[in-house]
Amino acid sequence: MAHCDETLVVTAWVPLVDARVENGCLWVLPWEFSEGIMPHKTGGKAGYLEITPQDLSDFALADGRRPVPMELDAGDVLLLHNLSPHASFTNTTNKTRWSLDLRYSDHDAPSNVGEDPESYTPEREPVTMACFPPEADFVVRDTRHPEREVRTPEEFQAIRSRWRGVQHPGRGWEPMPKL
Repeated sequence: MAHCDETLVVTAWVPLVDARVENGCLWVLPWEFSEGIMPHKTGGKAGYLEITPQDLSDFALADGRRPVPMELDAGDVLLLHNLSPHASFTNTTNKTRWSLDLRYSDHDAPSNVGEDPESYTPEREPVTMACFPPEADFVVRDTRHPEREVRTPEEFQAIRSRWRGVQHPGRGWEPMPKL
């Protein structure tokens, strides 16, 4: 959601196996945060937003910056700002590249913690919506309200299941080209 671009979100990406170009390590494009968010395409793999390899290549050729492969060993940590353009590409090995993607957002960022998915209607003011409504937000630790904490895999799965398929207004970005 566009209103979240000004909110700090830090992602800690942790590969659980060695991440190399061959198995789909992350690539990061050197980027000035003042440049804003790079346009994405909707309807990518598993429904995610994507920066296509062609868009990334066109941008890099236009101003000389090039995406950098972030080859990391298992257990290393890559920290990303929410405006850091990044992507992973085809895993050409016969092994899965497992990783953790932990996001820490500013307390002021809108979330859907404690909300009903049914409240996300076309009439709702977008600025009141979570940064990515289809992803259920949940609380891991809250010293003031520990009853809000999600403590079991079953609680987590129940929350995620409720939010699966939630529609939101998005940004009006173009869909991924059909192959």
